[in-house]
Amino acid sequence: MKEQLVSVKVIDFGKLKTIYDDICFFRAYNNAIRKVEGSKLSPPPSIPREILSSIQGRGPIRLGPIEIQFINETKIRLKGYNTLVEGVPELGEPLYAIVDMTDGIKVMLAYEGRKVVIERELQTLRRRVELPDSLIQHLSTPSILPPG
Repeated sequence: MKEQLVSVKVIDFGKLKTIYDDICFFRAYNNAIRKVEGSKLSPPPSIPREILSSIQGRGPIRLGPIEIQFINETKIRLKGYNTLVEGVPELGEPLYAIVDMTDGIKVMLAYEGRKVVIERELQTLRRRVELPDSLIQHLSTPSILPPG
């Protein structure tokens, strides 16, 4: 099963704001200490262990997969972080969440496959332009594209 990550609107950042602030502080302070003394600093306890190597390296800082809890049709809570986001009901129910803290806080929800989005886009296109059913069927059929 292939998932599609969709960036969603954050309604309430909850603990993610504190974690992000600590990450920014830790990076800046650690870089300053390293330049002056050459030693390393211990990270604040609020930073999850799973992203420590990303902070100290140059890779993306991602947290997840995070379990989610449905509040209503559009609102979803990230368990353990008290973060509230707005889902995309047209894509179905999300499977989990990923938080990217590389440059700000971005929450992405993982939805099942791309088929739903393609069909929705084709239906929208069909309303704008009269497309024959055979073309819609052909475009809706999954196919493997060559790289490049």
